[in-house]
Amino acid sequence: VYGWSNKPMKYITDDNRDLTQDELHANWAIKKIKQLEKDTIQKPFFMGVGFIRPHTPMHAPDKYFDLFPLDSLQLDTWKLKDEEDTFWDENFDKDLKGKRYYRTLLASYNGDRELALKHFLQAYLACVAFVDEQVGKVVDALNASKFKDNTIIVFTSDHGWQMGEKSYLFKNSVWEETTRIPLIIKTPNTQKGTKIAHPVSLIDIFLQCYLN
Repeated sequence: VYGWSNKPMKYITDDNRDLTQDELHANWAIKKIKQLEKDTIQKPFFMGVGFIRPHTPMHAPDKYFDLFPLDSLQLDTWKLKDEEDTFWDENFDKDLKGKRYYRTLLASYNGDRELALKHFLQAYLACVAFVDEQVGKVVDALNASKFKDNTIIVFTSDHGWQMGEKSYLFKNSVWEETTRIPLIIKTPNTQKGTKIAHPVSLIDIFLQCYLN
């Protein structure tokens, strides 16, 4: 459905469907860039373009799932009952989403953890590939515009995701996986491919934009 309106989205095949929210957002941004390019006002502008995927529900066109066959996927090494080195169960409700999602997923595949998480991982990767393409469309539109050499691009997210570690499948955990986010900043004078090794915070976005 489309948001809180619960308007149904038509999806018959990849070639016979409505556009997803992310595709609509990308198209909006492309259209806006073209409109701004025609505007004679020389003031700086800020554009925030939000994408939903790879957030749940893991919906993406079939062709992106086909990029990641189940038999080609490998799960990270995991330790059985690795949540027992924490006091999670003693301090939090066992029906919180992360624990409940994990149990429900495994139950859907008759307790087969590897098969269950491979299906989830396939959907996650499909959604990442799908949204990557939408981001690319917006960047291509920007690069084809007069704003190419004077625009700062920031790509980031609000949280990471726990992929079954410590029997948890969600965000909002106390572990490192859900604090990891992408943070890519491209400025007109940024040295291409520069990487940093120290931890970053979303406040760094403000600092970087301020300094530039």
